[in-house]
Amino acid sequence: KSLMVAGCVLWALATFMLAVVTAFPLQVALRSVVGAALASVNPTGQAMLCDAVPEAQRGFAFGLQHSASAAMAMLVSFGATSIARVDFGGVMGW
Repeated sequence: KSLMVAGCVLWALATFMLAVVTAFPLQVALRSVVGAALASVNPTGQAMLCDAVPEAQRGFAFGLQHSASAAMAMLVSFGATSIARVDFGGVMGW
């Protein structure tokens, strides 16, 4: 569980820093950190799911997890696209 939390915190911090950094080499380095953090989150989440769900129900649990993930990705994409041209406080995309 602590590895999952550390991966999410590292992911969030590196993503936030990407928004304020302007130097390209630092952006590349931060994108690498984001990739490493993301690479730790998914397998850790799957291991936690295996620990929480009985073996006979794991197929259904993994199917549900990945279906929900795909559905949320679609919803977020539609939502982000719909507000991409909205100007909020002088900042586009809010």
